[in-house]
Amino acid sequence: MKNIWFSKKLNCYSYNTYMITPNKPTRTIMSFENQSRIMSQEQQQHQQQMPPRQRIAVPPMRYDLKKQTLDQIKVFINQQITWGAYPTPEAMAIVDTFIKSIEEKYNNGVQLTYGYIPAPPHSEVTRRVIGKDGYFFKMTTSVSGIDFIWHDRVTNMFLFWGLTVFNVVKAMNSIRWRIQKCYSMPPPPPKRTPYEGIEDISDDEDDVPDLIDIDGNIVSSGRVPDHEHGKLD
Repeated sequence: MKNIWFSKKLNCYSYNTYMITPNKPTRTIMSFENQSRIMSQEQQQHQQQMPPRQRIAVPPMRYDLKKQTLDQIKVFINQQITWGAYPTPEAMAIVDTFIKSIEEKYNNGVQLTYGYIPAPPHSEVTRRVIGKDGYFFKMTTSVSGIDFIWHDRVTNMFLFWGLTVFNVVKAMNSIRWRIQKCYSMPPPPPKRTPYEGIEDISDDEDDVPDLIDIDGNIVSSGRVPDHEHGKLD
């Protein structure tokens, strides 16, 4: 097969001969617009197949925020220790670490923002909000950029300390959203554990009392009635 093209430099026609191999697959180069259109269609189909996400609406709440100096925070935490807000050695170690961290991080004249919200009245929901080993408290502290979150079990309050009002409110909103989520979503079912140490009583026929009719005659003894295969006259 010949391909004819015209050369302006030579002012003449040129012939180019080439062979076409039968049944040879040809590669189609797809434009960027077509690729984007196909990808968007696939994403829309994937989103349509996915179940709709549950929207969690948290009612508005006015926060009681206060400014505290480092000395005021220490006095407040000592009061908490007095009424038993940190009952275990692990809890005392955590609050000691918090005090040391703010002493190293801030000057004595700096005031931190303190806020609190009521914790759920149900202990199971509270445990899910906090997470295993305080996972969600630690994550919220890191993401929101605050210094400390604690659950006071005596007053059943979640306590927040941070440098700015914005960061503390952000953390409080996050925890309130998680409380609403834990109430709207049921907890996972508990794992089933196999029974162990169960006594086999299938052969204990002596434990089954005898059946006696109204005249005092023994109708059956053991587990199988004597008249099980009998016939009525």
